[in-house]
Amino acid sequence: MRTSKIVVTAFVSLSVVTSLMAQTVVRISAYADADRTAVGHEALGPRDTGGALPTFPGLSQAILNPSSAAIYTLFLSVHPDPNWLTGGPNTSSRWSTLSFSFTYDKNYIDLIFKDPSTGDNVYVSSLPVGTTFSSYIAAHAPGSGVAAGQVNANDGTNVTVTFALAATSNVNGVAAAQGYLRDWFENVFDGDLLRVWVNGPAIAALPTKIYNTAPGVAEGNIIIQVNPRDESRDVQVFGSFIVPEPASMIALGSGLVGLLALRRRRQA
Repeated sequence: MRTSKIVVTAFVSLSVVTSLMAQTVVRISAYADADRTAVGHEALGPRDTGGALPTFPGLSQAILNPSSAAIYTLFLSVHPDPNWLTGGPNTSSRWSTLSFSFTYDKNYIDLIFKDPSTGDNVYVSSLPVGTTFSSYIAAHAPGSGVAAGQVNANDGTNVTVTFALAATSNVNGVAAAQGYLRDWFENVFDGDLLRVWVNGPAIAALPTKIYNTAPGVAEGNIIIQVNPRDESRDVQVFGSFIVPEPASMIALGSGLVGLLALRRRRQA
């Protein structure tokens, strides 16, 4: 059964974040159990901390158990390059269509939809190549438009997918309050956010304790403006899933035990 906790993060390192924010960036990670304000890790660079609007709460650090696999709420955020959005023929920081593609190894993570009729888990790695996502997912407010996607490739281990959100109304974009769009897909079945299965022990066995997604199909990465129309293929997708060093977990546990013992002595 796929249960338990791990440490996950939305990005890789401060240096990578700094050098790539000139592009439109799509970030992939996972929320902590029962807390959609906790994602990422303090040592891994910038996190979303603004929380200016109720739909975009500030994110805090999450430390999760790497001992077994778990299903989490999928974290997705898109950070359009404001210089491109307001450059060229464009006059406002809004986009009408965004498509992004990435590849993941199902031994480490797997995306999960809900069956539109029953609500049962549908692991994307089990879907045939060519399967489209339109029947599984919808746009999640404040994002709007037509949510879609497709399984591009599946070699038994590596799965390549493309997601898209299209809206000719051109209402998506970068509002001044938060500067990015988060949680922009939901399950058709219940309106809840998409989910991701993460294999904590497998990631813990990696030398870096980090599992990163890989590039997908190049033609799947595009952001489009309308009124007037303009497009850019400078879309980068970054997904990172990180577990703590075993020694760190032991130290954390020992510290908590020590604090508890000290508190009890003081109360005695």
